[in-house]
Amino acid sequence: MSTQEVIDRIKALESTKEINGIIDERGKYIYITPKELESVKNYIVSKGRVARSDLIAECNRLIKLKPEMILAWKGRRET
Repeated sequence: MSTQEVIDRIKALESTKEINGIIDERGKYIYITPKELESVKNYIVSKGRVARSDLIAECNRLIKLKPEMILAWKGRRET
């Protein structure tokens, strides 16, 4: 699969709300689980205005990079 095909696939999955994530400074896609996304939302709602540095620190705490999830995703096949 070409890089552009992967980008297109990610965009398609995001547009249908099947996945959520961000692209880091190295160009790597970081998948965010619905539970993690909800936690970030709740943090922002509870704090109101949030400084960027505080939001980054909280996201680093809430969003976990789990190698087992990455491996599971790589092993997934289209049916």
